[in-house]
Amino acid sequence: MALDLNQIPALPAKTTFVLHLILITWGVQGRWSPDSYLFYNIIFLGCVLWAMHLTENEKPAQLAISVNLATVCLDIVTIYCYFPSSFWLSEIFSVICALANVVLRFVTLSVLSRMCIDSSNGATDGIPPPLQNYISRGTANPQTYEDIDQPPQQQAPSNAPFFTPYR
Repeated sequence: MALDLNQIPALPAKTTFVLHLILITWGVQGRWSPDSYLFYNIIFLGCVLWAMHLTENEKPAQLAISVNLATVCLDIVTIYCYFPSSFWLSEIFSVICALANVVLRFVTLSVLSRMCIDSSNGATDGIPPPLQNYISRGTANPQTYEDIDQPPQQQAPSNAPFFTPYR
């Protein structure tokens, strides 16, 4: 069974931002989380805000996708290395929120990729190539048509001074 991120219901970017903000805030409440956890999550939230602000350019969304993928790895390593040794209710709640934040990052990946596709006018060129197999623009109609049955049009040779044909 192939993974298709288009099957995830579309959430507004503001909703995913607020959910990440809440889960990051609750994830930091425990004593187990290092300062680096808050640092890279603030960078991630800044990238998401920048991508929501500049919707006509796909570069902020591409950066947010890259930071999102990096923070998934960083979250997994941080939770594994700093898992709390004491099982206070507040510590367990904090870790559960951090794990929920990791799961939400995959939904955010879908939201950011849709933002990236929308800002590049429907072309999948804005999506990093490894993700293009999992995320499509949602339409079967191509944006441009290239007639492969006809030979390409030949341009008349110009007599420019730098043009010297080889014979």
